[in-house]
Amino acid sequence: MEDYCIKNNIKLVHSYIEKNISAYNTDLDDSNELVTILGRATNSKDFDIILIHSLDRLIRRVKDKGIIDRLKQQGVRIIEVNTDTEL
Repeated sequence: MEDYCIKNNIKLVHSYIEKNISAYNTDLDDSNELVTILGRATNSKDFDIILIHSLDRLIRRVKDKGIIDRLKQQGVRIIEVNTDTEL
């Protein structure tokens, strides 16, 4: 991620890693890190881009696509780094 940030002139504010959490088996509302990210996007608005390695690291079920919509409503861009694609 750091290399991607440097290459694309993005300031890295914070890194979130949830170990042993599966996007397939875990309800997104039970993800502590994701709840924190949503709170920051809504309240402090101290970031405007989320970089993810690949979409399946964030969501795996169609019903969870709403998380992307919720972040976008707060003006947060989501970029999949491995394909260099904005979602």
